Amino acid sequence: MKHNRILVLTCVIIVAMVIPILLLQMIDRQSVLADTENASWGDPQVGFIVNTTSGMQPEINQINAAWGQVGAYWNCLTCTYHLTQFRDNAMYIGKTQNETQFGNWLGNLNAAGGGECSDNTYAGLREFVLNLPDDAPVSDAIVFSDSPPTGNRRTFGFVLDKMIENNVRVHNVGRALCNNENLPYYAMDYFALLTGGEFHRPVSAGEYMTDTLIAMNLAMSKDLFGTYMGHLDNSVDVYPLDIDSSITTLGVDHHWWCLTCTRSAENGLPPSDIGDIKMELVDPDGNVVDETTPGFRSLTTAMRDMQIMFETLTHDDTGQWQLRIIGSGEYAVNVFGNSTVHMKSIGRNVARANKEFEVRALITAEEDNELSSRCHDVPCEPLTATLKLIGVDTFESIDVDMFNIGMPPSVFGGAVTVPNPGLYRLVAEGTLLDGSKFMRVDPTPIRIRTHNMDGSDDAPALPGSTRAVSFELVNDGAAGRSTATTFDLELFSELGWTTADMIPDSVTLDPGQSVQYTVEVVIPADADAGLIEDSTLVAVPQDDLGATISSSSQTLVVDQLSSFLPLILK
Repeated sequence: MKHNRILVLTCVIIVAMVIPILLLQMIDRQSVLADTENASWGDPQVGFIVNTTSGMQPEINQINAAWGQVGAYWNCLTCTYHLTQFRDNAMYIGKTQNETQFGNWLGNLNAAGGGECSDNTYAGLREFVLNLPDDAPVSDAIVFSDSPPTGNRRTFGFVLDKMIENNVRVHNVGRALCNNENLPYYAMDYFALLTGGEFHRPVSAGEYMTDTLIAMNLAMSKDLFGTYMGHLDNSVDVYPLDIDSSITTLGVDHHWWCLTCTRSAENGLPPSDIGDIKMELVDPDGNVVDETTPGFRSLTTAMRDMQIMFETLTHDDTGQWQLRIIGSGEYAVNVFGNSTVHMKSIGRNVARANKEFEVRALITAEEDNELSSRCHDVPCEPLTATLKLIGVDTFESIDVDMFNIGMPPSVFGGAVTVPNPGLYRLVAEGTLLDGSKFMRVDPTPIRIRTHNMDGSDDAPALPGSTRAVSFELVNDGAAGRSTATTFDLELFSELGWTTADMIPDSVTLDPGQSVQYTVEVVIPADADAGLIEDSTLVAVPQDDLGATISSSSQTLVVDQLSSFLPLILK
């Protein structure tokens, strides 16, 4: 060696990990941003997931009758309609933007076979998700069934989180007429609410037509402008509504039960008396929206009341409206419709009580139509926005500590600590560039839990190799709670490569206790590059079906692993 300092180039070795992991992380970050920009608008994707077992023919006939009236109640020129039928197995029929063709597909459905209590609803939902376009906006699936889904509590948790990951809101139409000992009869109702959808309970086959129309109105509307809950004793509650200049249609949906019914789910989600509550929309000039208002429609069933303004709102309608709730009893009212400004939560959908976490919301205007994306001759973009969480059962309001998170201008975020476990909706309030005030709500609740699960990061692997994946379940314990919690556990393997021998059926953790499990992903020697194994561990507290939590770790099959060791100077 001729120099005291010798540059030792240790090497470039094509063996392991750094570059693929960086690429995975980069691709993941890019895909997250790409997904969020298409996550709450664009051409709506609406799926009909229909149980076609014997006994469903009267209901199928009513669904067909509802579709025959769709033009009178809603006109969605850009909607793509998907049809999946299921019995013990599921079959995807197809997708179309042609309303006549979709009506023909519905008309060809025939109820036959089956006979067992539960049917494969979850397979029908997965088929719908598999056939969504990569850039799908928030999508809606309407499930029509008279039986509970096949599966158990763990399956419930697994499919629930997959729907939320894929931005699918599920609306359930029907009531289970038989018993699945593995899941309560209200499982699909609760499933719908936890994904941000609604459930409908026709008291007879004859009500399926109206409930189908109501479900379609909710599925084809893009925005939730407000959600209100309370109790009246022969009195009136008045809520101000800021109708901004981007809103084009408006409706209110009143259902006679608590918003999520977590308080009464075990007792069968009993409704209040239908005659006790009346709701009114009042425009800025003091006019009550009713049958004399152009474009007004009203849909009522034994358990639901929906009022919709189909006539397009104009800039003259911008301003403060009122929602009046009159009568006695409990109520839950959603104000919904369409606008050219949309909001979508792009932060976490599960967080821990008493632990600070970050929330983020994407709020921006459609770009497809320049004219429709303008408010008072300026772009319909948010100028200011603040965020808060609203308790779905308690209506507790918690402000978010806003800060600049370095994301695009249309992303607003901050930090928040929620003291009590439960379900919370993210609400955005602010002003648009034209000065009009706006409010948007993400219907899919953020689940605040006193337990948490973390898993290994995503990583690449070679064919023929084995990768270890770990999961940690932590039980913080509810405030003041000293008893242990028992969790039902199950590992789900997308490609069947993950061993589940180390996962017990259940585990009991005291408050403050945690447990870690390690499993192996065994990649076949002939596995093709590009395949992804998704290893998901699901934990469901035995005393709370809705408190399910899961963690996934993905393994990407690659042709080679690359690692660049650093330069060493001496």
